[in-house]
Amino acid sequence: MIGEMRLRDRDDGERGRVEEDGNLDRAPAPIARESAVQLRALFAGEMAPFGDLPAAGGGEPWADVRSGANSCAAAVGNGSANDYPALSCQISYMGSTYAGGLVYLPCGNYNLNGHTLSVLPGVILQGESRACTIVKNTTDVTVIAFPISAGGNDYNGFRDLTVEGNLTPGATQDVVTIGNNSATFLRDFSIYGGHYALNNCGVDGTVENGYVSGYSGGLHSCGANWYLRVKFDGPYGIGVATTYAYFQAQPFAGATSAENHFVMCDFSGTWTDSVDIADTTSATITQFEGSVFAATISLTSGQQGFVNNELGAGIGFAIGASATTIVSSNLVLSGTLTLSNSGTLKCGVNSGITNSGC
Repeated sequence: MIGEMRLRDRDDGERGRVEEDGNLDRAPAPIARESAVQLRALFAGEMAPFGDLPAAGGGEPWADVRSGANSCAAAVGNGSANDYPALSCQISYMGSTYAGGLVYLPCGNYNLNGHTLSVLPGVILQGESRACTIVKNTTDVTVIAFPISAGGNDYNGFRDLTVEGNLTPGATQDVVTIGNNSATFLRDFSIYGGHYALNNCGVDGTVENGYVSGYSGGLHSCGANWYLRVKFDGPYGIGVATTYAYFQAQPFAGATSAENHFVMCDFSGTWTDSVDIADTTSATITQFEGSVFAATISLTSGQQGFVNNELGAGIGFAIGASATTIVSSNLVLSGTLTLSNSGTLKCGVNSGITNSGC
């Protein structure tokens, strides 16, 4: 059992370690990639504030990007200095030395100066809070990328920070990208700007307690993941017309299906479509529960379930000929919603939904 843990400041130029019950642990053994599943503990259960970090293998390896440790430059975090070398160096050090670990970003505004920060398997970017830790690019460049995974055992991610991309309607690059088959975990975060704020082709990851706001759309998906308590919004929530809150493309090459679950998510906003399942291979399975929708829901194919959701009146709900959809126990907030169906529809106990079996 992990006892009370806190970070011990080091003044010898080496990385910090975790103390447990007042005793300094021995330096942890490198975490084998195959055992990197231990890092998932960071995203399970109640999250402790930074300083109560879980240990893996006798203590979690970590590095502060402002420390100048590990032969890396010290990040400045003033919004103008180029902090890419410092952040990239610490990520590389954690990946090559320990096959993973925590890279800590204290409060600051970290400008990547037009570079994309690639996060290696097993590495977690840990901010101090989403209110004060910002990682950004001011040009039309992806800010953070989680690479394509061959084995699907990456278990990387970030938490407690804000990622800011290009903040103009003409943005062509997505702010955060998760590569094919990568098991990536994001928690307690905000993502602003870009073509899509988040492009997620990962598998078996979790995106939780987030705010996702892009210019063409919030989420572009070709993967299979869980989304819990995520708000999808237009740019900075200012009512700019944006095409999609959530756009589902066909699964990435080699994937047999794309199964996504959305629980207590908010798709309200100024959208052309709140949801567009555009996959034409019928390989998608999408479940929505306890969520809110305020614009058209367009379902081309695949299987979908809508249970215990709130739907805006007159938003448009179109089920394509190749789609199979279950609509049960949903509430239309005012008036009635007309559902258009040319596929397979199963309904039950809905309030305010009419037509085609409902």
